Amino acid sequence: HSNIAEPLEFQFGIEYSPTFAHGFRGAPFVAINSQLFEEYNFSGNLNLMAGWQWRSAETNRLLRIGMQYFNGKSSQYAFFDEDEELLGLGLWVDF
Repeated sequence: HSNIAEPLEFQFGIEYSPTFAHGFRGAPFVAINSQLFEEYNFSGNLNLMAGWQWRSAETNRLLRIGMQYFNGKSSQYAFFDEDEELLGLGLWVDF
């Protein structure tokens, strides 16, 4: 493969995240996203997230805790030709 970026890239995914206020109990969420690149013969990245979330009825803000798994090309563009596999825990706050 060359060091020149090819023009085609596809990104797609799906997410389950209830939009109603959950109260103290919360609710599960799950998301999957993939990004395919022509310069890698349409292979690329896979990102999975899953966990538990709480949505505020007053402000619609969202608090999530969960796990994230990533497998694919480095997101650090200086290392674009390297593969990475990451597993992590997260706390996300959406305003």
